[in-house]
Amino acid sequence: MIKKIFTVAIATVTLATSCQSDYIDMPSDSLTAETKVMSRSAGFSFPDGWQYLETNDERWAALQIPEDMLSTMSTEDLVEACMTYPLALDCFAYNDVQHGIADIIARFNGFAELKNRSDAFDKVLDYYGRKLEEIEILSNSLGYKFKPLLLSFYEQFIISGYLYSIEELKNSEKFVNLYYKANEIHNSHEELQGHNLTKSLSAIKEILGIKINPRFFFSSTLKTIYTKNGLPVIAREHDCVGASIDEQNGIDYIAEHYPNAKIVSKGSCRYNCHAYAWYISEGGEMCWINCTENNIENVSKFWTDGTYKETHLDFAEKIYYPTTDHSAIAETPVTYISKWGDLPLVRHDSNYGPYSKGVVRYFTKDFSAPDINEAPYKTGKVYWDMNPDPTPINTYEDFSISNYYDPSKYRTEIFISGGKEPGEPLEDNSRAYIISKSDNRATIYFASRGIYYICFHVYSKYTSNCIAKYISDEVYVL
Repeated sequence: MIKKIFTVAIATVTLATSCQSDYIDMPSDSLTAETKVMSRSAGFSFPDGWQYLETNDERWAALQIPEDMLSTMSTEDLVEACMTYPLALDCFAYNDVQHGIADIIARFNGFAELKNRSDAFDKVLDYYGRKLEEIEILSNSLGYKFKPLLLSFYEQFIISGYLYSIEELKNSEKFVNLYYKANEIHNSHEELQGHNLTKSLSAIKEILGIKINPRFFFSSTLKTIYTKNGLPVIAREHDCVGASIDEQNGIDYIAEHYPNAKIVSKGSCRYNCHAYAWYISEGGEMCWINCTENNIENVSKFWTDGTYKETHLDFAEKIYYPTTDHSAIAETPVTYISKWGDLPLVRHDSNYGPYSKGVVRYFTKDFSAPDINEAPYKTGKVYWDMNPDPTPINTYEDFSISNYYDPSKYRTEIFISGGKEPGEPLEDNSRAYIISKSDNRATIYFASRGIYYICFHVYSKYTSNCIAKYISDEVYVL
């Protein structure tokens, strides 16, 4: 697999010295000052070129702190590493930002070490306070475009309960004072009034029992929509205060951190992955659909109403990730289109994006596709034109299948099997052999008497999986 400019080994770290830059050296044509702010760390540097790796597994492995270094880092350096984890803003690609925070905590080993430090929470609040001071002093000249999302990430992490319980937060004078400072800065800086920062500050207000200013309050209205076969689904219409600020932030974040993904449409808090995959792409209006509502299954109604059946990867039209609460449309078995939370609608490879795969379920409207509990390929008959019984020796016969498979997506292997049941291809090619063939047709010459089967196996060019097996009835040659 190509590692385009991944010039530093996964475990490589660069110890900070007085003469070293705070920034890691990334390609000048792709790494802006904004990304440098996201990637720097006081105790070590995230490796050069990680964003050009091609799969989630490689990217996530490249960003780990070496285990022998974790325990030697100061708490301040560890906080810096966690807060500048380059994929921290992936949390906003989740339908529930706190779900995203939990996955990022599990993904990056710096957080586990941070939890072991007795002074971790105070150091995180100190870090958050410094960032607020930077914004207050430098305002628009701060030099990174992710300010609203970064501040929201800090706040969502603090209130996640990972280091401190909600009750302890409420009783922390330091945290309460920082909230009032953050709220003042938020209200006085228009460029910070993004949708996600508004949501995180609203969540803190609710925790602290503070009256919410209606101008900066996230709200949504419930409505009922219906699946193709009439099952009711609860949808939401979001009041997206500050959405335009986060739209550009989302575009910039994906462009710089997911260069192999293609943005199809700008971000929006008005619809999410489930709504796009199951409803909007089928002609429905803009809305947000949660996996569950009031602990009752919600999005699953789109397939339990009988419109779709569960199948295997190669036949999938819709993809559902129950582990990460995500849905996607399959353009091919390895290329998906999905809405990344509040972030843009994106075309991406199946193992490339903010989500771990975990359990994956595949659905299709094609009820001729194999069921999930069946062998992962279709079956059918091979026909021949003349069909004499028996077939005379030393004659040609034309065999074909009725289904067409696009040769740009599939390849067909045709072989002759002998014996009482179809099995492996003939070892002795002189008994019967293929004179000519195409994707769905073959001319075969029979030079020896016996019982033969003509087999057409169709393979996906994307996954190399066999997706169809066609077998003729017995061909008797006398």
